[in-house]
Amino acid sequence: MHRNEIEGGLMITPSCQRVAESIASGEFYQAAGLRRIRLWLHWCVCYACRRYRKQIETIERGAAIAFKFERATEVREAFKKKLAARLQV
Repeated sequence: MHRNEIEGGLMITPSCQRVAESIASGEFYQAAGLRRIRLWLHWCVCYACRRYRKQIETIERGAAIAFKFERATEVREAFKKKLAARLQV
């Protein structure tokens, strides 16, 4: 018997795969009602899913920082071009 099943076949909490999918898609944070309770209950008792969520959040923070840096580089280059054009006039 799977650890998330009880004798009648009723799933008390979703599987690790479903929790991981909901974390990756952002549904984990926006789910409502009983679904939210089941996701959070599983997350509370499952070390692997807690670790996966932490990894996803770390990747998201890193991507946000990289995007800001990339955007700042674009702005800096555009500023240099405009400044060079003004200095030539």
